[in-house]
Amino acid sequence: MYSETIAVEQGDKELPSSDTMEVVKRLVAESRVRGLLPEGMRMSHDAMDGLDRAVRDLVEIAAVRCQANKRKTISKEDF
Repeated sequence: MYSETIAVEQGDKELPSSDTMEVVKRLVAESRVRGLLPEGMRMSHDAMDGLDRAVRDLVEIAAVRCQANKRKTISKEDF
């Protein structure tokens, strides 16, 4: 699906969860994502929030596929 691997790690940024309004830590490291951008390209803070939400959604979908295949380990095929 994606041609490059995006670094995902625990970040120190906190954002409110739209579902429960609790504070959650950002999964995607902003500095690493900015490092992937072409020279002269900028990214808004909203884009980082959207990217983080997309990563969370992808992990949830992968977990469902993994469970449907009676496995406990998510593999790249689940994404």
